[in-house]
Amino acid sequence: MKSTTVFRSAQIVSPQKKFIGDLVVENNKFKEISKIYTGHHDNEVDCTNLTILPGLIDTHVHFRDPGLTEKEDFDTGSQAAAAGGVTSFFEMPNTNPPSTSSEALKQKKEIAQAKSHVNYNLFAGLTDNNFEEINQCQNIAGIKIFFGSSTGNMLVNNLKYLKKVFQKTNHLLAFHAEDENIIQANTTKLKNNTDLNLHSKIRSREAEIEAIRSVLELAKENPQTRVHICHVSTKEAVGLFAEYNLQNVTAEVSMHHLLLNEEAYEKHGNFVKINPPLRTKKDNQALLKALKKGLIQTIATDHAPHLKTEKEEKYWQAPSGVPMVELTLPLLLDLANQGKINLSEIVKWTSFLPAKLFGIQNKGEIKAGQDADFTIVDLQQKHTINNDKLFTKCKWTPFDKKELTGKVIATYVNGKIVFVNEEIVNQSLGQEIKIQR
Repeated sequence: MKSTTVFRSAQIVSPQKKFIGDLVVENNKFKEISKIYTGHHDNEVDCTNLTILPGLIDTHVHFRDPGLTEKEDFDTGSQAAAAGGVTSFFEMPNTNPPSTSSEALKQKKEIAQAKSHVNYNLFAGLTDNNFEEINQCQNIAGIKIFFGSSTGNMLVNNLKYLKKVFQKTNHLLAFHAEDENIIQANTTKLKNNTDLNLHSKIRSREAEIEAIRSVLELAKENPQTRVHICHVSTKEAVGLFAEYNLQNVTAEVSMHHLLLNEEAYEKHGNFVKINPPLRTKKDNQALLKALKKGLIQTIATDHAPHLKTEKEEKYWQAPSGVPMVELTLPLLLDLANQGKINLSEIVKWTSFLPAKLFGIQNKGEIKAGQDADFTIVDLQQKHTINNDKLFTKCKWTPFDKKELTGKVIATYVNGKIVFVNEEIVNQSLGQEIKIQR
């Protein structure tokens, strides 16, 4: 039986423009957008003075499920996603067991299907001996390659092997691009150093620059292969994207690299220890400019929760990562209210381009026929981030107590409300995202 709901008098945002009108949702699809809808409908939602954005597509999260579920799982992680206006996510492979075989991917998708409140798909992880198997996997987000070591011990930096992967892959290749040799040399040199910004010195900007240069050379030699570079952190990397100008390469940036820099170590210590590390204010500015120019195409959260007790360890023992999936949109709305970005840019970077560049079917834009994944926000509502109210299981953020203007009011997944008035109201509505390239 069809059920039709009209969202009245909303500001509706597309990648090109924004306008006031009625949005009609029938079952799990957008049916129509009009100035005033006069057709049959079963329900109405008054959205006067509210704004509707397409649901965010977060192509980079670590929900720690299976095996590390004391930090997060598909239930709590997807609740946090819905609270942040995220209606679809790609989960990274460094879990326990890691997603490095067809069987591990199958089991992980079954867990996500049972638990996730929003839509999902998974990256497979490359190891030094599993390419043939994972290259045969169907409907995955892509293959994640850790060019520099990170949580999960899936380091692959053998160029001969990577050349084979580039030549033969059927999938998008997503890179964590930091040069392991530079990291190890810096670790040896700085092992007795106690500077607050030690992490940024060990995983130096040169480590990212050289790794990205290597990846771009491989991409240049293999123009048929889609390459995506994760969590870019330096202005020099942006310069490389401009220099190489490759049509088969895209890149993402995360909010912590846009908003935080080395000055944050004094206040937050290991709670802002991330890979790649925080850089400088000049890098913050260069990354935002790169988004606006299209040299970086998307924003992804790199949501990477750890327990508070782990982060309170000494530098060498504390793991890297920050939880970001429920705060990225509120932080972006606050930037829009400051006049630094606009709403259409937010839609382009977080929904439209992720869908287009990753081959996600029927998502990423509010238009007739697409899946009804969307979020309703109040651009004027002021609120304060509070650790205790976070949906992420780890219950902390370096943005605790930060005052913002612009709040997520409700999130709909496949036409059904999942989050409203700071509560999750429906269970396990997520579906596997279909990829087509």
